[in-house]
Amino acid sequence: MTLSGTYAGTITSPFNGVALYANNDAASFNQYYAFGTHNFSVRGASNNSSTARVDLLIGGVNVGSFYFTGTTPTVQTLTNVAHATGSQEVKLVVTTDNGSWDAYVDYIEWSQ
Repeated sequence: MTLSGTYAGTITSPFNGVALYANNDAASFNQYYAFGTHNFSVRGASNNSSTARVDLLIGGVNVGSFYFTGTTPTVQTLTNVAHATGSQEVKLVVTTDNGSWDAYVDYIEWSQ
């Protein structure tokens, strides 16, 4: 994954992953999709009891958001997500930061 934004970085607790601290902090990669509908799951957590939000963009289009409440890692899933096919940038990005939480992301996976 490629990290971008002012503060995005790696973490080792509560898992080996990435931390997205502020608006426009993101983790992204390119993926080829032959089919235009998938389920997407992300394992993540907040840095505290506040709810952290991470948006999923595929090909620059916001296709949904993942919400993580509390410091215990959970897996959140978006089902039947319609998106463009072919080679697409997949990006997990913070867009609603208000200074009360940080988002921690462990992994993203998808299935049909």
